[in-house]
Amino acid sequence: MKNIDPDAMTVDELWEIHERISQVLCNKIQSEQRKLDGHLSRLRLGVTSGANQQSDDESGPKPARRPYPKVYPKYRSLKDPSLTWAGRGQQPLWLIDELKSGKSIDDFLIRAKPSNVRKKRR
Repeated sequence: MKNIDPDAMTVDELWEIHERISQVLCNKIQSEQRKLDGHLSRLRLGVTSGANQQSDDESGPKPARRPYPKVYPKYRSLKDPSLTWAGRGQQPLWLIDELKSGKSIDDFLIRAKPSNVRKKRR
């Protein structure tokens, strides 16, 4: 880098250097921010092994979430069979209304059909 004597420079020359330095700093800060965002997203997804990590310069699609099993409904409305609830999260309004009318939650359980009954051996 060549020696710069700020005392010998004009205001315009100093301002030009200031703008160049500001642009370089902005680019470097953005680059570091992208790297940090990549690290954060990998940490949030639980990717900790070195084999799964991308290099800092690569930016690709995020890894897919692990597949969750389908949650089947456990409760069905007696008035409208199309209304169901899996038993997770808040109770639906139709169930709350029915419970207030004096029914038990067990009244709405979906009884599983015995489809996997063992066959008799010969």
